[in-house]
Amino acid sequence: MHATISVEQLSNLRNEFKTYLREANPHWSEATVSTVGSDAFFALNNSVGVDFWAILVSEESLLAARDKIRDYLAGTKSSDRSNERADSYLSALRQLKRFLDAKYPTLASEWSGKTVSYANLRSGFRAWMKRQKGSSGESYSPNTINAYTTALRNSTAKLGLGDAVNSDLFLYTSLDEFEAAHQIILAAPSFDEVDLAAGNRAYSKGMVHYARFLKELGEPSAWIFQGNPKYYDVIAAVEDLDTLTWAVNQYPKQIRISDRVYI
Repeated sequence: MHATISVEQLSNLRNEFKTYLREANPHWSEATVSTVGSDAFFALNNSVGVDFWAILVSEESLLAARDKIRDYLAGTKSSDRSNERADSYLSALRQLKRFLDAKYPTLASEWSGKTVSYANLRSGFRAWMKRQKGSSGESYSPNTINAYTTALRNSTAKLGLGDAVNSDLFLYTSLDEFEAAHQIILAAPSFDEVDLAAGNRAYSKGMVHYARFLKELGEPSAWIFQGNPKYYDVIAAVEDLDTLTWAVNQYPKQIRISDRVYI
């Protein structure tokens, strides 16, 4: 049994949760979906003193987590609104629990005690950077990739922002949350100084690339299935059938709900 949850697993779950929110609340704006989808994972992204997945097992554990979140917020600059904000996070957690109860009723128990393997996200970013091309059309050098990765992991702590953002930017698995943190970072009084100290502005450039990386990570994959019209009338099947069953000989574990398929 794995003791960690991959970033890919978490990203897929978050995307499915947002799809659920849109379908269950068709009157919600996209901004509301994004906010609730982010707020539901606040306790996972911050050290509030709970096992995140264990709190999704029951209403009692949700209420206990709400108090932990309130206590955590009371130690921040927004302590005067800690109860109000804790109630908002509790509401989002209840939405997440409804989603899990409907689609993955055993997931909270199975993932309890596990942590997210953010090291995989760093290595994933490195691998992604190796496939990118600069404005000159050349691949990025190993030194440049190392500079970006180091800056993303260490430079934020030098801004003195406290709990406003995670100091290790690889803790952000959601593009929405990262972009919110990005704006706070850019507004920091000492940002330019820290960016220059990273060398060739590796900090600001690394964040631009990381946003692109998270965007691609959150987008559905696409798959091509082959079919021979001599043996199967696929066009008629797509037109007439509600569900189309297809034999898959490669990558069955990588294919997920919401992925795009071409036949």
